[in-house]
Amino acid sequence: MNNGIHEVDIEELFHVIQVLSRQFNVLLRHCLPCHNINSVECSILYELKKSKPISLNDLAELIGLDTSTASRYVQKLVEGGLVERRTDPNDRRVTLLSVTEKGRNLSTAVIQSMHDYLPETFDNISKERLIALCEELLIIARKLKK
Repeated sequence: MNNGIHEVDIEELFHVIQVLSRQFNVLLRHCLPCHNINSVECSILYELKKSKPISLNDLAELIGLDTSTASRYVQKLVEGGLVERRTDPNDRRVTLLSVTEKGRNLSTAVIQSMHDYLPETFDNISKERLIALCEELLIIARKLKK
């Protein structure tokens, strides 16, 4: 036993996360090609959409990539008009990234595609339970990131 969690509980949690991960990846493979975007680019747009402008280093850390890999994906998004780079007014050595209106619209369309693909997924879960589930999963994700 570790911190009150039994090995069986960890094994079941691992299994559930694996199943959800596989199913989410199937969903992404179905929804993303019609938007001409891959899952990493989708993650970048999503993170930039929900945040204030951030540096490439901060973005890379947020999505779990090394900076050079994140830079390549960002460059493609910049060339596609989905992300823009600006010099930080407080430190001219830093470049900040933000999503453009086109990128914001694409990110919204991807989410809508996922919603359309699985319309009954959350029908039997109350809004309150779904919010609680999201909060608990975020707690786990933040602890795993450490």
